Amino acid sequence: MSSGIAALIAADFLLDQLVTSLAAHDGDLLTTLVMAALGSGNCAHLPVDRFTALNDAPPNHERRPLTVRQIADSLSQPYETVRRRFVTLEAAGLIARRGRHGFIVLEASDRTPERLDAIRRTHGKIQRMVKALQALDRR
Repeated sequence: MSSGIAALIAADFLLDQLVTSLAAHDGDLLTTLVMAALGSGNCAHLPVDRFTALNDAPPNHERRPLTVRQIADSLSQPYETVRRRFVTLEAAGLIARRGRHGFIVLEASDRTPERLDAIRRTHGKIQRMVKALQALDRR
């Protein structure tokens, strides 16, 4: 397989995902990254095969809270900058505070019609990317 073509296919996929995510957060890159980091971190401990259906989201009680500091550090961003994004996301009802333990992306945020549509589109894009990579591998 040509590693150059494979890299282009992967880069195209990632760019498309970024554009889609930015649209969901009014073009704010940091908010997009905060939501991605928080959502990923909340569910990182869960078995991969546990939530396999496209519309299957982990319940709130199984999501591990993360602090503003943890997300700020993971993104190499100033604490205060990230904290302001958390305030906005919490006010919008997308995330919730879990006492002193931190925040979670709410299950309801993963079940909105817009989010479910985005998940289905992403699944289709992944399938197309895998087929394109497999076709390259057969060459």
